[in-house]
Amino acid sequence: MYNSYVIIEAGCVFMDSALQHDVALFCDSFLQLKRPLMWKTTSYYTKLCALAYALEGRRPNMEEFLEALKVLKKKTGFFSYLRSARPYIAAFLLAGGKSPETEIEKISHCYSVLKAAGFRSSTYLPIAAHTLYTTTAQGSEEAKAQAAHAIYREMKHNHPFLTSSDDYASAVILASTDQPVDKIMAEVENTYSLLRRSGFHIGNGLQFLSQMLIFDPASPEEKAVRCTFIKEKLRENKNRVSSMFYGTIGFLALTGDHWENAVHKTLETLDYIKEHRCYRWGEREFHLLLSAALVCNHYSKVKDQSNSSLLRLGVGATIEAIIAAQTAACCAAAAAGASASASSK
Repeated sequence: MYNSYVIIEAGCVFMDSALQHDVALFCDSFLQLKRPLMWKTTSYYTKLCALAYALEGRRPNMEEFLEALKVLKKKTGFFSYLRSARPYIAAFLLAGGKSPETEIEKISHCYSVLKAAGFRSSTYLPIAAHTLYTTTAQGSEEAKAQAAHAIYREMKHNHPFLTSSDDYASAVILASTDQPVDKIMAEVENTYSLLRRSGFHIGNGLQFLSQMLIFDPASPEEKAVRCTFIKEKLRENKNRVSSMFYGTIGFLALTGDHWENAVHKTLETLDYIKEHRCYRWGEREFHLLLSAALVCNHYSKVKDQSNSSLLRLGVGATIEAIIAAQTAACCAAAAAGASASASSK
């Protein structure tokens, strides 16, 4: 297997070599993880694992990774939803240089305090537990879980038919802002209404998009205009973004005034992924989401981009949680859809 981490194709030139480094690392990591994980998880989750390594600038050590899966399997109960989530939990832990042997106890604790706060067990609760683990200082998990559940209840009150377990991680992310619940939800609802009037489809995807944008210091009106421009720019380049993948627009919007450049970089990233055997036909929107996540992460690390929303708010560390929550939610939804489709045949 060629090492795309080292080789840079002459026909695919990025405006920033650091971004190309991350994208090449994503592709190389996916190809390295693909066969060992073939019977352990879906290709969606395998790509989320590869994304975890790319976000941290590391390559997978397969011996270490497979050992981590055994450790997580051993330390999680047979009926625990954490067991099914162990591939991406292992990837995020190892990519961050942490030991699954010790850190899984902390994630299990986050899982337990979320249940104690009122969240119910589901395939999405491990995502929320990982998000709580990522965004919360040790010792503050219970207070943050309670704040997240208060936000979730408000979300449920505002959108009873849209809000469900796939919003658990979103509630935890919003709680990480440490702002009053009424202030958070007022801004989210204002942004939601403006986006809806701008032509975005009502649904859970729009709710998540309006929640992501809480990290953008611009006014709700400015955010709605920027998201509309991004959607149109993507459409001009023949990229449809359905409501399930509105997170793509959210990642690009979080680059602030650099959104137009970020769109071009995302399309270049998508082309690179297609050229390097990391693309699966019929999953274009998911790959566009991954590309936008890589670009968003790139902007969160570029120190001279003073206009970046992410940098002005100092939430570069939170971007990993946002990316994990959005991509994992899409993974779970896509896997559920594939299962339903298969059972109907």
